[in-house]
Amino acid sequence: MKARGFTLLELLTAIVVIAILTAMGSATLYRAKNAAYMAAMESDLRNLIHAQEEYNASTGGYFADDPNADGGATYTKSTEKLDFTPSENVVVKIRANRRGWSARAEHENLSPERFFCAVYIGEVEPFSPAEEEGVIACEPKGKKKKDK
Repeated sequence: MKARGFTLLELLTAIVVIAILTAMGSATLYRAKNAAYMAAMESDLRNLIHAQEEYNASTGGYFADDPNADGGATYTKSTEKLDFTPSENVVVKIRANRRGWSARAEHENLSPERFFCAVYIGEVEPFSPAEEEGVIACEPKGKKKKDK
């Protein structure tokens, strides 16, 4: 009678192939997850741009005779005053004055020192890496998205 089954070499080869495929799949999944987190931060900043402009308009920004006067329009650093709620696990920091605002978004599932996005509008000190008004910039460098 002939013995049936797999040799030890065949089993080890199959295990090595499965391990390589698993490693490749997990790296792809890691990149896809990070891309989804970055997209959530960018989306939140786009929504914040619209909420800030709506707030500015409602406080007299586009309808006041002199928006630079003391009673003129403002931007806010409080998300409670805005029609805005960040995505789950996204933290948005805002600095604002009467003439502009800047925001930085970080995701709680990513390292905030390495992964973040920022944008600014008007005359305010922008959070890094925002360099151009109205353009969402992210670290690590990704595509710049303009939304004015």
